[in-house]
Order: sequence, then structure tokens, then C-alpha cells
Amino acid sequence: MKKSTFTKVLFAFFIVFFLVFIYLRVSPKGKIEMVFSGSLENSSMHHGIVIRNEYVLETNLSGSLRAKVEEGTLVPAGKLIATVINENADKGVQDNLDKINERISEIESSKTIGDNFTDDVFKLDNLISQNIVEMIYYINQGDLKKWNELQKETVALYDKKNKVSNDGAMVDTNLDELNAQKVKLENQLKEYEQNVFSPFPGVFSLNTDGYEKILTTENAKEMKYSDFKNISDKLKEKTSEEMVNDKIKLIDNYEWCVAILLDKDRALDFEIGEQVFLRLNNEKKNINAKVESVSQDKGNNKVMIVSTTSYDANSYIQRSVDVELIKNIYTGLKVPSSALIKKDGQDGVYVSSDGLAKFKKCEVVYKDDNYAIVKENNLDSNSLLLYDEVLTNTSKVYEGKVVR
Repeated sequence: MKKSTFTKVLFAFFIVFFLVFIYLRVSPKGKIEMVFSGSLENSSMHHGIVIRNEYVLETNLSGSLRAKVEEGTLVPAGKLIATVINENADKGVQDNLDKINERISEIESSKTIGDNFTDDVFKLDNLISQNIVEMIYYINQGDLKKWNELQKETVALYDKKNKVSNDGAMVDTNLDELNAQKVKLENQLKEYEQNVFSPFPGVFSLNTDGYEKILTTENAKEMKYSDFKNISDKLKEKTSEEMVNDKIKLIDNYEWCVAILLDKDRALDFEIGEQVFLRLNNEKKNINAKVESVSQDKGNNKVMIVSTTSYDANSYIQRSVDVELIKNIYTGLKVPSSALIKKDGQDGVYVSSDGLAKFKKCEVVYKDDNYAIVKENNLDSNSLLLYDEVLTNTSKVYEGKVVR
């Protein structure tokens, strides 16, 4: 009976020990996270309006416009950028010229691809030569079966080579004929044409929205909330079909601005002349910019103007944008904000050192609700170090407490 009682007590002891052990291992109070290098951003999302110095070029003729360069191309001064065809020109000639230009583009594209087949011709020649050498060998050996196989294969290789060569010659012939027809039709239209040359360097565009003279880098700082809202509302009403593409525009590709709508509390985070980062329309690219002004509106809404000389191809075709405004990007050791405590007036964390809680000081650079960035100091062993294991829940934790 005593032996049975002893066994039960011993069994109960092991059960309690096991439960305590499991509790210590999985208890939220003992949750541990390893320290790695990382970064945090002080950022916010806003609506923005792109402002550039844009110049609409006037022409002497009214009629259809034919671009001579691609949309968004950076052109030098004196470059032929477009041709205006007078409305009195023969419509049939214009239509035929359009079709021929389209066909020429298609052929030139396929010819570029076809030029890659030049290597194939050399490869086919090498295969044919190898087959001939092997055919001579097998005929000398009296192996007619193998000779016949190689002979058929060689004929097929010759056919393939001739087809590649003939296709290339046919493309050249068709292209020559189309170019000759193009010159003939262009000569018929010459008296109705006006060539447009770029008067200065800039980015070529045929898309205008009516704000080219209103929004400039010179007057950007004067924008108030009412101006921003008025322009933004009108841009939302415009559809892609309403964008005018019968006018030529050159865009200054050097300095440009973004007007950003933000509330007064966020505006207080910035100073004139401060360097910031922008990301437009969820792009990953960071655009370096400088704060130029913040509107003096008395309400909750402010307009901040930032300028930049960074190149961004997408901004040439956009007026209304989503802006991620980044005040700072902080890098260092990344730890959960819940791990931070103050001990004797010093910021720090508890780490697991040989299974015991140990306080380590740290200098907090930046933190949000979830994480903090602290400065790495490898010269001080009492400071938080890379790969330390921090306790993320410090409730009832003290120096020397068993945490593992």
C-alpha cells in the first residue's frame, strides 16, 4: 500500500515538473526574438499633383498630326519631332501612307528578329559539313543504311538553310518596295505639310491636359488648398479619351515638383529645405526631393511643395499621383517595441544570457507601434548586439530571472 502511494506521489511530481517545464518554454512571458539588422520608415500616404515646366508648340496649319518620335523621347534642339498634315490634303493618300508606315514598322520588327537567324545559317553550314564527312566515312565502310540516313538529313538541312536565306531576301525586297511607295505618297502630301522641329531640348509628348501654362515650377509655391482641390477634382473628371493629343508638348526634364496634400499635424513634421524621399504610384524607386514650401491655409489641410531633379520616366505622363512621403529611413538593429523598457533612467531591453534575463542598454533611434530601430554599438558589451535574444514581453521579468 505504501509502495503504491509512493508511486502515485512520484508520478504526480513528474507530471507537475513536466507542466512547469512546458510552461516555462512556451509561456508568452518568456517569448524571445533574435535581433537582426533592419530598417524603418517614417512615411505616410498622400494624394499629389505633378508640376513641370511644359511648353505647347504652336503650328501654322490645322489638320492631323504625325509624330516622328516616340512618346516620352528626350529630343535635342532642332530635332524633327512631328509633321502637321493640312485638312485639305487628300484623305485617301493619308490613309495609304498610314498603312504603309504601319507595315514598314512590322517588317522592320520582324527583320530585327530575322537578323538573329544569321547565326543559324552558320550552324546549318557546320552541320552539313559534318554530315558530308560522315557520309564519306560510311560509304567507305560500306554502311549504306547509315549513309542513306545522313543523306536525307543533309537534304533537309539544305532546304532549311535556303528557306532562311530566301525569307531574309524577301523581307528586304518588300521593305524596299514599301519605302519607295512611302516616298511617292509623301511627295504628294508635301505641299500640305508643315514639319515641326524642337526649338529646345525636352521630352516629347502629344498628351496635354490644359494645365501646361497654369502649373509651373515658378508658381508652384503659391498653390493653396483650394487650388489643389479644384485641380484635383477636375483631373478626376477627365477620362483618357478627353486627354488632348492633337498638340505638341515639350517637357523640361530637369527640375520638377510635386504638390502634396497633407493635414496640419503631418505638415509640422517638415521644415523648409529638408531632404525627403518620394515613391509615386506604389513604385519601389526612391525619389530624392527637397521641401520648398508649405501653404499657409488656416484649416486642417495643407499643400506641401517638394522639388526634385531625379529622373522618373513615369512622371512625364502623369499629373495626378499617389505619393508615399518618407521623412526618414532609419537603419540599425531592429527590435520589437514591446521589448523596450527603462531601467534607472536608461533605455534598454532584457536579453536571454545563458538562460537568464540580463538588462542591456540601447539608444533608440526611431520606433513605431510595432518595432524600434536602435543604434548598434559593438564596442560596448553591455549594449544590445546583433543576434542577441531579446524578451518581447517584459512583464514580471527581472535581472537574473530564469527565462529558458
